[in-house]
Amino acid sequence: MKKLTILLFTASILFAGNLENFLKNDSQELEINKSKDIKEKRLKNQKLKKLKSIKITLLKKLKNQYL
Repeated sequence: MKKLTILLFTASILFAGNLENFLKNDSQELEINKSKDIKEKRLKNQKLKKLKSIKITLLKKLKNQYL
């Protein structure tokens, strides 16, 4: 009975260690995904700003051309 208790205790410690590592890896993966999402949003915003700038420039040129 004593050996079984020690075995179960050891197994629970190993399981807890593996669970902790799993949770660390999972949180690191989430941080990486957040970082990628932030970069994608920045790129998208930069492209949208550039497109808006081009649009405004074209509208001004058209306006000046027809006035």
